Amino acid sequence: MLTSTYQRLEHHNGTVRLTSATIEPRPTGPTGPTGSVGSAGPAGSAGECSVLLAPAAIGVCRSDLREINGTRHLRRDFGHEIVGTVVACRPEGLVPVGQRVVLDPHPRVRRTSGFAELVEIQGERAEVAAALVPLPDDSPAVRSVFVEPLACVCHCLSRLDEATRAAGADPAGPVAVIGAGTAGALMAAVLSARSVPVTLVNRGRPRLDFLQERGVLPRTVLRTADETAGLTVPRAIVATAAADTATLGLAARVVAPDGLVLLYAGTQPGQAFADVDLDTLRREQLTARAATDSKTFQLVGSHGATREDFTAAMDLLDPRTPQRRELGRRLDRMVTSVLPLAQGADLLNRLARGPFIGKPVLVPGRPYSDAPQGAAS
Repeated sequence: MLTSTYQRLEHHNGTVRLTSATIEPRPTGPTGPTGSVGSAGPAGSAGECSVLLAPAAIGVCRSDLREINGTRHLRRDFGHEIVGTVVACRPEGLVPVGQRVVLDPHPRVRRTSGFAELVEIQGERAEVAAALVPLPDDSPAVRSVFVEPLACVCHCLSRLDEATRAAGADPAGPVAVIGAGTAGALMAAVLSARSVPVTLVNRGRPRLDFLQERGVLPRTVLRTADETAGLTVPRAIVATAAADTATLGLAARVVAPDGLVLLYAGTQPGQAFADVDLDTLRREQLTARAATDSKTFQLVGSHGATREDFTAAMDLLDPRTPQRRELGRRLDRMVTSVLPLAQGADLLNRLARGPFIGKPVLVPGRPYSDAPQGAAS
């Protein structure tokens, strides 16, 4: 692996700093737990490989802010919405040098911070190969930071379709999405593109106003929680950053008797609603019967994404059809800032302590261009 010094953002005790790191021919340092972000550590066996990735763009996710604040459970994958190019691979040939990729954060690899000029990735060969999803050369870098969250959305909507078919319900029936963050907005945009009637519900107005003013979604599909009186739908998705009793209660109120509530929101071990273990339901993608004082319904868990979901996400962003071109434009309008890595610490520290709306993106390296590879500058 090439010896190189590069810059990356790291967080400690709730504060993000821009630091320098050096890649040695044989990286040294403690090997973190599988799936962690920290020192990539030494290659541990003949079955392992090392990849050096040069990000072109990294999206900021709410889970990154929860890691900074120390409120995220289990996962540690700081800076995971990565669009980049493979610049080195040991042993050679596993992942082609020069290949554009997006990172799938679900395979069990060890890696350094994704908010960086370079990312060091190590692990078993099959896991590393699974973590690096090939990206078409003509995919714009900033728009492609949405591929990973969109893959998780595709997985969630596939789970919804599966549960709908199992229940013998109408797959084109209305859906209420609760939570107007990135995931909820993407779900509503995809469902709308599929001509499925959708209502996006959020507790407060600012996120809804943002989506309306940016032209991401029309006012007619946006409601605050206070505006849901009389709303009844056969299917609801809880897409908030974290599941809580109030949000789950809202979903239980708007879903029809014997309807479906799909749980996408983050959960904690031991968390329960209507006598259902929510964390187990979500992580193991189970289905359970739940009951409140007024009705019974099905709770359905969704977790992660597969390679097929990443393929589906990239297909949704393929600009060769008018419908998909429009979805890509909607995503572009969600981007609130595109900043160099040097400004990333201030940005992340501010966002970790205040409102987070839209999709900020960091772009390491100079000069930066969002033009497809091979295009004239």
